[in-house]
Amino acid sequence: MNSTPQDIVDHLPYVESATIGFSIPDTITIKIKNAVPTYAVKDGNGYLIVSSKGRILDTANFKTEELVELICGDIKDKAKGRYIDFGDDSVPEILNSVAKSFAANGVDRIMGFDITDLTQIKINFDNRITINIGLPEDIDYKIKTAFTIINEKLDPNGTGTVTGTLDVSTCNKNKISHYKPSETRPGVPATTAPATTAPADNGNGGTDNGGTDNGGTDNGGTDNGGTGNGGYDNGGYDNGGYDNGGYDNGGYDNGGYDNGGYDNGGYDNGGYDDGGYDNDSYNWQPAE
Repeated sequence: MNSTPQDIVDHLPYVESATIGFSIPDTITIKIKNAVPTYAVKDGNGYLIVSSKGRILDTANFKTEELVELICGDIKDKAKGRYIDFGDDSVPEILNSVAKSFAANGVDRIMGFDITDLTQIKINFDNRITINIGLPEDIDYKIKTAFTIINEKLDPNGTGTVTGTLDVSTCNKNKISHYKPSETRPGVPATTAPATTAPADNGNGGTDNGGTDNGGTDNGGTDNGGTGNGGYDNGGYDNGGYDNGGYDNGGYDNGGYDNGGYDNGGYDNGGYDDGGYDNDSYNWQPAE
C-alpha cells in the first residue's frame, strides 16, 4: 500500500483528515475525519458547498437552511477538493473559528457571513440585523456579546421584528457596542432620527416632561417620574449590578431604539435624576 494520509484527503473532498496505522501481523487501520458542510458560496445560478475550513466539497442548485452564505469575492479555482484561495492565509482559521462559535453559542438563523473586507467582517442575522464584527480578533467574544444584546436587550420576547445594525467591533477593547435601528421597522412608520447632542440634566425629581422634546423625539406624554426616554422602560432593571455568570455583553448602546411606546404601568422612579440621560445615545455600561 503506497497511499499516504494526504493522498486520501486529496482524492476524497469530504475527508478533512486521515491517519493510517499498522498492526502486527497484517492489519491496516485507516481513520478519517469527515469535513462538515458549513458555508455556501454563490456561483452563477448555483452554489459551491464549502467546509468550515474553506474547502470546496460539492456543488448545489440551492442553499439549504443550515448553510451560511459566505460572501468572499471572486473564486478562481472552483474544483471539488480545492481550498479556496482567499488571498489571506488567515481566512480558513477565521471561518473555522466562526463556525465553532456559532455551534458553541447555539446561534442559528445566520443568513450570511461577509469577509470581503477583513477589517469590517459582517454577519447577517435573520435578514434583519447586520452585526459588524470588525477585525478578526476575539471573534467568539464578539459573537457572544452580539447575541446576548439581541436576545436580552433588543428582542427579549423574540418578536422577530427588530431590524438594524449592531456594531460590536470594539467591544473586546472598550466594552461598548452600538445599535442603530433601521429607519423603517416592520409595522412602524418611517421616522427621521434626531442628531445626537450633548444631553442636559433635566432635573427630573418628580417633574413630568410629557411634552419635552428629548433630542427631537417626543416621548408621547409618558410620565415615569419625570424621565422621558422615548417611551422605553427597562422595567426597573438596574444594569449596574447585573451579573449573568460573569459574562460582559460589551456596553450596549441602543442608538435611540424605541420599543414602540411601551407603558410601564404607572411606574414612578421616585424622583430619580438621570444626570442628563439622552436616549438617542444611550450607553449601557456593564458591571465591573
